[in-house]
Amino acid sequence: ETRARLAELWPTLGPSLERQLRTEVDKRFRRLAKELDKRCAEEVAAVGEVLAELERSIRDALDDTEHWEQISLFETQSAEREQLRADRAALEERLAQLPEIRDREQDALRRRYADPVPRLFPAAVAFLVPSALA
Repeated sequence: ETRARLAELWPTLGPSLERQLRTEVDKRFRRLAKELDKRCAEEVAAVGEVLAELERSIRDALDDTEHWEQISLFETQSAEREQLRADRAALEERLAQLPEIRDREQDALRRRYADPVPRLFPAAVAFLVPSALA
């Protein structure tokens, strides 16, 4: 008899409970979406900073003409000179690729954080009935 009465209550309690759950999901989703936006911006900035530092390092290495000239003066082996030219060309190529790499990595991060979807997981409802009423 108690079970039947509780079952009769569900059609009136269920929709109200679902509305409350959805309201809580929406509140939490808005809060988490703001946190995700912040985290995305931080990660995009961090990638930009790392690649900017790499760019500075490569430019410093390429601008060190004394290094390139000194080595080329002392290197008499043509294979060693050729390796030096190849090293410099590789640095120049890497430097030229950095803007594209930065854009690609930052776009990938933005896509990863884009369009979050709220989730409502199943919930159980337990009715606690005193033994005197059961």
